[in-house]
Amino acid sequence: MNSQKRIITNATNSPQKQRIIRFRLSNGRNIECFADVLLREANSRLAEWATKQNFVDCSHRDPRIFRLLINCLRQCVSTGGLTNGKKFTPPEEFTDWRILLSEARYWRLPIVERIIRDAMNASSTSVSTITIGYHGTLAAGRGGFEVNFRRVDRIM
Repeated sequence: MNSQKRIITNATNSPQKQRIIRFRLSNGRNIECFADVLLREANSRLAEWATKQNFVDCSHRDPRIFRLLINCLRQCVSTGGLTNGKKFTPPEEFTDWRILLSEARYWRLPIVERIIRDAMNASSTSVSTITIGYHGTLAAGRGGFEVNFRRVDRIM
């Protein structure tokens, strides 16, 4: 029984999976990630590169979107390519859902694409609106004419 446990832990902590892969992005920064994270989607371009290279030039891709894809892989996809139940949470001001989906397709990440679609649907149903209204009166001119006005602002 103990020998089986050792074999399993050695397989999951293999040097191949513990390698660090560096991605150079267009803004001059690098993202570093364990190969294990990239191998979670076995048929993706990221998994192909994780098995072949230690340094990948991604300067042709949007760095903000690429960072979100890697974070989604880290947080929401478990080893073996299954979702782990955690929800993908992009920044609050994030609005580029279609670009994020097209990047997931480009990198051949179908599980991440499904997670993004779920997050996209959840964010579209949770849109809130605050309405602020006020009413005022102005007296203007010689005759003391009163002007009433009403203004409604909507904050989304």
